[in-house]
Amino acid sequence: EHEEKLALLYQDSRGVQHVITHTIDLKNKEIIPYISNASASAGQSGSGIKKSRVDGGSGIMIAIPPPILPNRHNSNNDDNMDSKPSSTGDTSPASSPPLGGLILVGQTQITYLNNHGSNSKILPMEPTLMLAHTRIPLDDNSSSSGGGGNESFSDDKQQSHSRILLGDERGILHVLTLTRDSSSSIMTSLILDTLGITSIPSTLSYLDDGKVFVGSQFGDSQYIQLLSEPNFEGEGGAQYVEVLEEHINLGPIVDFDLVDLDKRGQSQVVTCSGSGKDGSIRVIRNGIGIQDQADVEIPGIKGMYNLRPSQSSIYDKFLLQSFIHETRILSILEDEMEETHIPGFQSNSATLYAGNTIPNHFVQVTEHMVLLVDCESFEEVDRWIPPNAIGGSITVANGNEMGQIVVALRGGVLVSLLVSQEEEGLLKMKCLSWKKLDQEVSCINLNSTHDDPNAMDVDENEPTISKVVAVGLWNDFSVRILSLCNTTTTTNNHGENALSELLRVDLGGDTQARSLLITTLEDSQRMLFVGLGDGQLISYFLNCTFHQNNTISTVTSHNRKKVSLGTQSISLSTFRNASNGNTCVFCTGDRPTVVYMSNSKLLYSNINLTTTPSSATSADGTTSSNQNEVVNWVTPFHCELFPDCLCLASEEELRIGIMDDIQKLHVQTFKLNEAPRRICHHLEGRMFAVGCVSCDGNSGGGVGGGGDVNMGNNVRFLDDVTFEEISRVDLDPFEMILSFQSCHLSPQSSTTNNQTTTSKPYIIVGTAYAYPDEDEPTKGRILLFESTNPDPSSSDNNNNNNNILARSVRQTCQTFTRGGVYSLTPFLNGSLLATINSKTLLFHWSADDGLKMDLTASHHGHILSLHSKAMGNVAIVGDLMRSVSVLQYYPASEELIEVARDFNSNWTTAVEMLTPTVYLGAENWNNLFCLGRNTESESEEVRCRLETRGEYHLGEMVNKFARGSLVMPSGGQSGEQQQPAAAAAVSSNAGDGGMVSIGSQTLYATVDGSIGLVLGLDKLNLSFFRSLERALSSEIAGVGGLSHEEFRAFVAERRVHPSRGFVDGDLVESFLDLKKYEMEAVVKRMNAEGGWDVVEDGGETVVVSSDQDEKCKVLTVEEVLTRVEEMSRLH
Repeated sequence: EHEEKLALLYQDSRGVQHVITHTIDLKNKEIIPYISNASASAGQSGSGIKKSRVDGGSGIMIAIPPPILPNRHNSNNDDNMDSKPSSTGDTSPASSPPLGGLILVGQTQITYLNNHGSNSKILPMEPTLMLAHTRIPLDDNSSSSGGGGNESFSDDKQQSHSRILLGDERGILHVLTLTRDSSSSIMTSLILDTLGITSIPSTLSYLDDGKVFVGSQFGDSQYIQLLSEPNFEGEGGAQYVEVLEEHINLGPIVDFDLVDLDKRGQSQVVTCSGSGKDGSIRVIRNGIGIQDQADVEIPGIKGMYNLRPSQSSIYDKFLLQSFIHETRILSILEDEMEETHIPGFQSNSATLYAGNTIPNHFVQVTEHMVLLVDCESFEEVDRWIPPNAIGGSITVANGNEMGQIVVALRGGVLVSLLVSQEEEGLLKMKCLSWKKLDQEVSCINLNSTHDDPNAMDVDENEPTISKVVAVGLWNDFSVRILSLCNTTTTTNNHGENALSELLRVDLGGDTQARSLLITTLEDSQRMLFVGLGDGQLISYFLNCTFHQNNTISTVTSHNRKKVSLGTQSISLSTFRNASNGNTCVFCTGDRPTVVYMSNSKLLYSNINLTTTPSSATSADGTTSSNQNEVVNWVTPFHCELFPDCLCLASEEELRIGIMDDIQKLHVQTFKLNEAPRRICHHLEGRMFAVGCVSCDGNSGGGVGGGGDVNMGNNVRFLDDVTFEEISRVDLDPFEMILSFQSCHLSPQSSTTNNQTTTSKPYIIVGTAYAYPDEDEPTKGRILLFESTNPDPSSSDNNNNNNNILARSVRQTCQTFTRGGVYSLTPFLNGSLLATINSKTLLFHWSADDGLKMDLTASHHGHILSLHSKAMGNVAIVGDLMRSVSVLQYYPASEELIEVARDFNSNWTTAVEMLTPTVYLGAENWNNLFCLGRNTESESEEVRCRLETRGEYHLGEMVNKFARGSLVMPSGGQSGEQQQPAAAAAVSSNAGDGGMVSIGSQTLYATVDGSIGLVLGLDKLNLSFFRSLERALSSEIAGVGGLSHEEFRAFVAERRVHPSRGFVDGDLVESFLDLKKYEMEAVVKRMNAEGGWDVVEDGGETVVVSSDQDEKCKVLTVEEVLTRVEEMSRLH
């Protein structure tokens, strides 16, 4: 029976490391301290390991269990260090002590110690820091042995191997082989082999069959395969590692910038992510991208329809395009797409609808007729012309593949047609029914989903007979759902065949429907989508009841939702998601959007179209991208040349592209092979400036090899589209990058009486010289860089602007400082605010005798000024220990004076100004706090003290705040602040208004790689969501039974305060994932507590609504869902 031992690695006051083991007595539940041989009593022997002065960089201990020995008798072990005779003289293996031990991994050597502290084996190695390890099972006989034929991987029967994978700070994967003699189990050698390069590991997990998971906090996690034969294709020579999958990790995010590269009103987050060789630039955008496969300049497209060569074909071949007075057809021929002609189609008229239909025909609807064309001969088979007796020309049409066609005639007449076979075998289009409506028809849609409630095993890809048609009318703000008959019905007294009305849906507005769609997105739930002319999209859930003959009896609607998707008219069409086969809805307009369902939730993702650069250039010679691109029409086009594609038509061009995976966020990675520290976007130069820590040379390049002091720091200027390097500036030895800023500066000249001249854009870099013998930097620099572009008047400017070689960056000015430049902030009238050690300095730029910096004002009184932000003549400074202070600049006296301060001791990691009097901060205990300044108080003491208005435990350390959002502002108003809803209580249409107030939207990024959003709420919304938060935490048990209130409480050093002023958005939005009965319980709790009040700091309950009836209103699940869904669409 083996003894359980506890190994301890500890460091004494002199920094020397030691290792010792104690025995765990499981029977008596106690720990028996280490006993040496010298102090052992009679009848006892020393037991355990005690070794002093081990490798000073030791950080990993690996237990080596004793081997399972064969049953041998009367065999003595010659190695008295590994097998000592017992006091009775019995030397059989059964009475010998266990032969296990301990592996100690240091920075310069690997040491093996057996259970008696003797027979140690030491393996020297190149200096490196091992970060993770995992054991390869002894019974693993996969091809993962690797090692290039080293003897440690041989199948010698005289040896027994234990293999351990080790990953170091440079991302190099090693295998440590422990070799024992098979007869005596004595450790004979340690062998370390290099397998290849992975991400810098935080953990290693051996799975099976040579597959290993590399979990990384410093880069992307990887799923790798260990190889038995070397792979020479990658970099770094022979690799015994193959990367099978990579899992994106944004952390650690050291810095980020929020930019609108396409000038479309939608921002992207560009981060400095990773560490060491895994450093990278990540571009995070919200929405779905389109990968262009073809782009043709075809202006004036008014409609598009995809056609298959036959009913049984799975691929589309023809793309029909409708114009104002003509129809053109593009055809796929071999590997090309060219214009073709189908004789049976009317090419001199606009097409209102076209599609495939049974049994093997095309249908084309024009203004004057409906044509039925054979797919093989391309000849016309039949035509239907509207009779003058019931109406005029055709205005709107829709159809499906089952031969059903519905057209609208001038005068508001709706006609239902059906392709059927006559007795003599000829195909004809029959008029089944028609109906005179009150107004002209604006849009039509046939239900193409499965209406049979008993059909359990129906292939959703197969078309079915539609039983209803949705109709929208001009000058009528409603949608009508009418029943369709599949046989000719009897006529009424007026001579018209009736299409009975099943449902009339009031749209509740002053804009009529321009596009309709009835479809099934998930779980056989029918939905009605209504696209309005002002960019609004309304959705309803539909419920149908059936007669015994399987005809629809009634249709009801519920769960109305209305969202804004821009300002242009919306056209709706369906397509199938190539990744999972689910049906999605494409909404066209100036903000094209995909609507899909996931986990019974309706989700919206905007489409990010890559705009083509305009040939026009600005005054500084830069080329700007096009503004919002309006998509007028879209249709799926699944052909052999372009599988799973969409065709999108705008005013000027036709695009064919493949849609990216449908998800909320998309991440692009640009590897730097060095650690980025700071980043900023320089709009005028169309570039990013990135401050990096080089991993070249002998400095290691890992995550723990001496910090950034002895590594080379550099500034790289990268193109903001391709991220190709434009220029690079290497800094001085021991010089570190601390701050970046891209802004306009206004130099002053004494010849113009210190009047500022025209401002110019610059990239500003703040540094510090971190010498090893200094605790705090005493020297730094402020560097100014200016981008140079080709002459705007040059005829080759457009080409040169996209040419990396034609663009450059030059240094225009440098100023030495007495300390490190921790932050840079653009300030009043083209000046610059800089925090340097404990000082805050204000600089103006002088144009006399070249560009140089002049100190205008300064402020002292901080411990270490790390962060600064400014609005107008007011700035805030985040201190290392003294929280946040407010400084105000007085131009008349050129003074920078502290006007208010937070007297709490917060170790700030990031700050942001939401308004001139409301500030957001983060500190090193992973908390957020909100401060407010009362400038209206008569008391000087109150005006000088920042009051804490909110406290919240986030759980992650925030590195930066930035005002903005990843979501395009609603209504197409980019950059404008949304105002709160005026309603004092929740109502059914409360979601139609904005929800964001004072602070608008503020993004933050954390060390762990999270990107979050802080939304400013008015008191009405705050009281509602706080009530919902309390109800959720009460009714829904937390993970592991943990208290949500305790977790979110502000805890820092000796301060413990309950969360206030903040609402947990993740918890609130979890309401959308609840089951129906759980939602009802939460809403019941909200109604029971009457949560329309706001609890102020003093604990006094203040009723927000002045209307007591509103306060007593009973909430419904639908109303709460509407509010939560509206909030979720803001990020």
